[in-house]
Amino acid sequence: MGYSKQVYERAWAILDSRAQRVREERDALRRRALSAAPEIENIEREMASLAARSIHAAAASKGDIKQRIEELGRENLLLQERRARLLQEAGFPADCLSERFACMKCRDKGYVEGNPRIYCGWRNHLGMGGN
Repeated sequence: MGYSKQVYERAWAILDSRAQRVREERDALRRRALSAAPEIENIEREMASLAARSIHAAAASKGDIKQRIEELGRENLLLQERRARLLQEAGFPADCLSERFACMKCRDKGYVEGNPRIYCGWRNHLGMGGN
């Protein structure tokens, strides 16, 4: 037995609302963290630059690409550790800037990637019963 269009629309609206709330909470936390430790923004710019340099290194095909990408990866880990330390020193959890979701199983999409069916157990999340 399938659900009516209205039930699916209600489910998607609730999932969207929950995802929006999580994004807003994450953004507010991010603003507070950056206000308390402004250096984090510079660290994140450096991390983004490393990602771009990794792509460039892979595309350049000069020298030992694997070694260069590993070096960039180590630099990135050091930056992540520095960011975590700054967050903790400012009174925030080390992972507070990590991406968050209301439902970790479906990442707030209502389905698991690659599976067109609604798979995350949203019926239970919405108090509709079933799986």
